[in-house]
Amino acid sequence: MLDLIEFCATPRAQPVPYEVFLEFVQGLDRTIGGRRGGALGDQVKQCAAGARRRRARVSMRSLINLCAIQGISVGEFLAAPRETSGPMLFDTWGGLSYMPLPAPWQAQNIYVASRCLKDFLRVRPAYLPPISLLLRRLHVQLLATRDVAEEAYDFYEDAYSVQGDKPTQRKLRSAYLNAMNAMSAKKLHETGDLDHIVRKVADRAGVALAIAKHVVRSAAVVREV
Repeated sequence: MLDLIEFCATPRAQPVPYEVFLEFVQGLDRTIGGRRGGALGDQVKQCAAGARRRRARVSMRSLINLCAIQGISVGEFLAAPRETSGPMLFDTWGGLSYMPLPAPWQAQNIYVASRCLKDFLRVRPAYLPPISLLLRRLHVQLLATRDVAEEAYDFYEDAYSVQGDKPTQRKLRSAYLNAMNAMSAKKLHETGDLDHIVRKVADRAGVALAIAKHVVRSAAVVREV
């Protein structure tokens, strides 16, 4: 991305002819679009169709995603669009899973998610729920959140994994979900409310009162952050 910005920011430089992008995308369509379905093939076909109609400006997102499909840099694409859009010398599809870049409107949620993650860890709760549950309401890609807050994310995952074996983790997860459901059903004003929820969670999830207390307190912190 920085290479692309540097290239485009050169003063008085002539714009790259649109035909360069058109040639690259049409080559990709012949290479990938015709023989591969799913999200990857669909994206190439859509870009090729849009390029032929010159429907919209070429976005940085499109350039980076299309170059990532071929495993090349944007500079290589600009220098040789026909060659870089053709079949690669080595097969690059083994084990590759396509993950689209987050949409622009998701960017703010990703940074909010990273802040929530750090704030939650700062409180040092006795129980850590699965990170997918912690950030579920923000609807973010977890890997994108890790890109923004790698150290906090990895620390969280390591701390979560040592909280017990799989049966224990399932019980704790059940207790956490029960706690969140109970809290969403009422407004919490007094300690007595939490005590009532602790007893309910312990009964429904089949855990000891002390464990239920830790889980409920963690759930209360999640609501705050």
